[in-house]
Amino acid sequence: MKKKILSRFKPVYGATRRGVIMLWCFSSSLFLYYFAVASSVGSSLYFGYLNFIALLFGGSISYHVVVELLKINQNESNEESWRLILKQLTILQAGYIFAAVSIYSGVKLGEIEGFLLAMVGMVSGYFWVMHFLVRAMRQMESLFGIKWFGVEGQDKTSDD
Repeated sequence: MKKKILSRFKPVYGATRRGVIMLWCFSSSLFLYYFAVASSVGSSLYFGYLNFIALLFGGSISYHVVVELLKINQNESNEESWRLILKQLTILQAGYIFAAVSIYSGVKLGEIEGFLLAMVGMVSGYFWVMHFLVRAMRQMESLFGIKWFGVEGQDKTSDD
């Protein structure tokens, strides 16, 4: 009976892949949205330029990873790899939630305490996100045998 129930919950091939791609798109767009919201806060030309650079390159990297993920089909041999990536991306969401709650709480609190709470929460959340993002990207490279950035098959120890 238990086996029959668990078999109903087992996704068909491709469901985990779609989940990874949707979660990646959501995560990267949320990350870029936070930068877009932050661009309305500062009025200096330098701060605006830095935000523009973050949005430009962040969007480009996000798009590149989505295209590479779309090239990889899910099959019986790599199903567990897709589930592992989905788990990593789900853990990554906690950093976004922490940053958003900290920013919202800081805005509601106001004054210097609110600003400090928002900044500390945002930086901590982004460190969480970047830590798990790097881990997820390394796992994707090793699990699927792809190279995200650079030439495939190029020796990492070469000093070009």
